[in-house]
Amino acid sequence: HWMAALHAELAKLAKLPGAEDYFATQKSLYANGLDGNSNPRTVYELGSCAMTELLPNVEAHLNFSISLSLRCLRRLGELHSKETDEKKQSVWRQSLDLISRTYFELVAHFGASGRFTKALTTCNVGLQLFKASDDPLNEAKLLLWTVRLKLRGNNTWSWCPWSPLPNASDEEPLEALPQFQMTVYEQCVAHLKDVVQLLSTPKEVANATPEDLASLKAVAGRRLGYVQVRLAMSRLQAGQLPAARLQGFISEGACIEAAVALWKSDGYMPSEDEKPAMELILRALEVFDRDPDCAGLCGAVNLFATAVYTSRALAKAPAEARIEVKLAERHSDRALASASGSHPRTFAARVVKACLARHLRRGPEAARELCRAALALPATVGEEAWNFLRAELMNLLLRLLKDRKSAEEKHEIKDRTNSLLKAWDMGEERTARLGDVLQFLEGVR
Repeated sequence: HWMAALHAELAKLAKLPGAEDYFATQKSLYANGLDGNSNPRTVYELGSCAMTELLPNVEAHLNFSISLSLRCLRRLGELHSKETDEKKQSVWRQSLDLISRTYFELVAHFGASGRFTKALTTCNVGLQLFKASDDPLNEAKLLLWTVRLKLRGNNTWSWCPWSPLPNASDEEPLEALPQFQMTVYEQCVAHLKDVVQLLSTPKEVANATPEDLASLKAVAGRRLGYVQVRLAMSRLQAGQLPAARLQGFISEGACIEAAVALWKSDGYMPSEDEKPAMELILRALEVFDRDPDCAGLCGAVNLFATAVYTSRALAKAPAEARIEVKLAERHSDRALASASGSHPRTFAARVVKACLARHLRRGPEAARELCRAALALPATVGEEAWNFLRAELMNLLLRLLKDRKSAEEKHEIKDRTNSLLKAWDMGEERTARLGDVLQFLEGVR
């Protein structure tokens, strides 16, 4: 066991600056011979350095460490004396712990050097070992490494053995994948489900605190949600399903244009082929909605779901679209909760809510949502979005004017509409007039 631990230490030394000089010095000492009183550990250390042929060979030392640890375990299995049981168990646990650490370092070493096939092969061998030794914690960690290796093309993750999988971040793309990557993502879904199951088993997991288990499970669940969304979007696109046209709602840079397009559309009737993809979306949302660190992902996916259910509602009569309306309102509230102020996602969610209100013949509500959308629209957005808002908001206000029976209300609407039109191209003045119109509309039912 101490020989295996020594090789693990030498592997760490081999990564340090000046490692070549250290190994050359050790080889020189070994070649010049040692006196008979030398410590066996020192002799073995010098000999191990000599075997590297002056080069700090990280891979060789890690492989030696794993091989010696396995030999140690086999030898321990042959011991049956009751007197050695306690010490045997201690060395057994230390050897298993060393093997697990060494496997992770070896996978990270292969990954950092671009040898991804070798890294995946090492993961597969390690998974069999941890499964045979009934070690669910390290089995789960190695599965996370497997996922990381298979998704390596989507991110420039730094390779470090203590971080098996980075969190899904708001900067990662959620759009559809090329066809050839879908199989890889399906494999990753299966791996991540296994991780969550392994970490949820009631059996006691050795060498892991409840906090560590909860953290690992959260990371695995977050990554599972991200992979499910990418896979769902890919299936919608591959099947050329109508919901694939709403893909722009996923992207922060395209959601404004997608919201304007939805306003002008008549919706669509869903097909059964959409069901599996939408189930993946909803499962991902179960994770994102509970995780405060996934606000961006949660908002983007909820906005997409809002657009899907709103589009379905637009294709039906208002009385027949009650379920779609409830689902759209629920997801739009969650999308708005994850974005505030002047943000493209806030604008898109408000426009979709206004679109749904207009379809349900709730004129005042639709006008209020368009006012809020205008107040949330970033100032850097092009004129097309502002022209759209101006035209549609004026149409709603004019329709509201015709529907009012009170002369006083009509006069109020006309005055505020004229003030807004005059100030539309004046920046801060426009914001003030929009606020006035919104305040007035709050009292209109």
